[in-house]
Amino acid sequence: GLPSTGNRLGITGTAFTLCFWMKITGTIPHRVNFFTHPTIQIRTRTDGFRFYTSGANKHHIHTITAGTWDFLALSCDGTNHTSYVKSASDDLSATVTGSSFTPIGYATFGPSCNANYDEFATFNSALSASDITNIYNNGVPGDLSGYSTLAGHWRMGDSDGGTGTTITDEMGGEDITLANGAFIDTDIPS
Repeated sequence: GLPSTGNRLGITGTAFTLCFWMKITGTIPHRVNFFTHPTIQIRTRTDGFRFYTSGANKHHIHTITAGTWDFLALSCDGTNHTSYVKSASDDLSATVTGSSFTPIGYATFGPSCNANYDEFATFNSALSASDITNIYNNGVPGDLSGYSTLAGHWRMGDSDGGTGTTITDEMGGEDITLANGAFIDTDIPS
């Protein structure tokens, strides 16, 4: 995960977006926080994904199918928190009103969930639904170079030679350190 001090996500204000791809490779856990930040949690449960922001603001639930890639995004404009789940079989979004916050500090991907992750990115703006659709790109990660508010981009090994224990931030910020048996895998959304 990203270290526990300082602004590790590269986000500088209350309008932001984070997004990434996830594929559960084993049994879907009954309940596990697989992305944790002091003000954001994204969980898997046997009945689907759940998003929590700025306290107990709960977002939608989505059925998870192990072995398939899902694209998850959270876009906040300071008041509205919109979560997205996109996959070959689903295109869901939900918005809740919540407290304004800037997500600074650490972020961890849960080691107790057998899953692959790819293309983790943060933005210093609340991306629109059409931006999220473009990044999803019909199930193949879209090009992020045209987004002027891109704050952090971790390609999960694509630019790190496919080996090692460090995931480089393409934007020059904090690198991710792999721990607890995590490793770089060549499996990617396609």
